[in-house]
Amino acid sequence: MKVPISTLIVVLLVSGFIIATVVSIFSLHKKNWLNFNIVAFGDSLTDNGNLWRMTNGTIPPGGYYFQGRWTNGFVWVEFLESSLGAKLTNRAFGGALTDNNFKNSKFQSSFANYSVPSVKEQVEGILPNITKFPPQTTFTFWAGSNDYMRIFENNLTITPTDIIESIQSSISLLSSSGARRFLLLNLPPIHRIPRYKSCRNLTLLQDLVQEHNTLLNETILSLSKSKRIYAEVFDVWGLTERVLADSQKFGFKNSVDSCSNLNNSVDSCSNLNFSKQEFYHMGANIVKTCENPDEYLWWDDAHPTTKAHELFAKEISTFLNNGQRKRLDNI
Repeated sequence: MKVPISTLIVVLLVSGFIIATVVSIFSLHKKNWLNFNIVAFGDSLTDNGNLWRMTNGTIPPGGYYFQGRWTNGFVWVEFLESSLGAKLTNRAFGGALTDNNFKNSKFQSSFANYSVPSVKEQVEGILPNITKFPPQTTFTFWAGSNDYMRIFENNLTITPTDIIESIQSSISLLSSSGARRFLLLNLPPIHRIPRYKSCRNLTLLQDLVQEHNTLLNETILSLSKSKRIYAEVFDVWGLTERVLADSQKFGFKNSVDSCSNLNNSVDSCSNLNFSKQEFYHMGANIVKTCENPDEYLWWDDAHPTTKAHELFAKEISTFLNNGQRKRLDNI
């Protein structure tokens, strides 16, 4: 049977249109995912110098912390910005809590005479400019470590439910103003940081953080269903446990001790008091650092090295690209 030329032309045109459309959609997905804005909220694990600038270069102390970052180099969200071709707006502050309004005088974000913006305040501060960010902007949250360290060290009664509700409120504020994409990082096993390596009774801290991570997953799942948002939770706890279980596999020779003695101002759990922040007054003559920081998971007694931050970013980038891009049309 001979097919008319006109029919062949129509078939070719339609086929070409379909192929072009598929390629265009894929390219759009790739462009939206690999060239987008990141707005970051959080604490010292994300801060790229905000507190340092606010305190005129005094906190954290220069010379030992890289250009105001709480580590010896760039932080995870900066590595992520580079690997994904993104544009970063960083609102995180070292020492930040999720919310300064919890009813307890010891539960305030502050250093010396400086009041540190909580995550809630960081979010509220950006709301007037939220419409200036393009639709593909991703808002990241990594917060809660300072909250649980204070709860543990000062025997406070604030609960994971209080903290998660504050994070949920911040996300709702953003989504009500038009934000649609969210990336949240859960908390690492804080009870295993060098600060607490001489402590024996860490079950309470471990339980608090695990409850936080469980509630975070449940809350984000609920928000994703009830609001027209796209939200994912990256499992920092799981990644950190894998590194601790086989540190050499990830390039670390020491995952127990810190590279520097910065912040190591206490020797036992009985002397812990998160509010003291004694290390800011350490003389330069007593500060010691390891010979090769890239071999260490921890820079000081509570913060990862930049090598660890780079690992976090690499794993997060893989997480975002593997199986997530196909869902972009749902938002």
